[in-house]
Amino acid sequence: MAPPCGRVVLFPMPYPGHTIPMFHLAAVLRSRGFSITVLHTELRAPDPAAHPPEYRFVAVADGTPPELVVSEDAAAVLTSLNETCAAPFADRLAALLAEEGGVLCVIADVMWYAPAAAAPELGVPLMLLMTSSASSFRTFMEYPLLLERGFLPVDGEFTPCVHRLELCVFLPTYFAEIMKIIKLLEIFSTY
Repeated sequence: MAPPCGRVVLFPMPYPGHTIPMFHLAAVLRSRGFSITVLHTELRAPDPAAHPPEYRFVAVADGTPPELVVSEDAAAVLTSLNETCAAPFADRLAALLAEEGGVLCVIADVMWYAPAAAAPELGVPLMLLMTSSASSFRTFMEYPLLLERGFLPVDGEFTPCVHRLELCVFLPTYFAEIMKIIKLLEIFSTY
């Protein structure tokens, strides 16, 4: 029997700063009548016993080499996870679509750029959840400007002394914008 509002598939990154907000969203969706299926990597898999019994947990093979995980190279782990999870995610999602009730939509962590591409290819609406802070969001938004001004990518020729004046001109504008956001948040938090 299909759930009253449909099944939502969640796919968080396997880090607490990503899984906790995703499970908060799951709780809200469940309270609104949605069925929750959590696709998760084998790396740092969530404990189903710590969540409502109605949640369904489906493992996605990640194949991340253990030596990479212990290296603490977050960018390399993220890249590896995206490369190794793309096909298994698509397979799991296709299997869920074949079940009664199908899948209403997929909500994936914004860091899942490769596996998340499978949802639209399979005709499933995709939403991306960004779990980072407002300042991180602002940094992501400024990334094209950092590229345009030559601050990124950092290569062997980048020296802080040479770029100090340019950075001094760029960064105060950036931080002034962040301070405006912080002041607005402080204003709203007093109500």
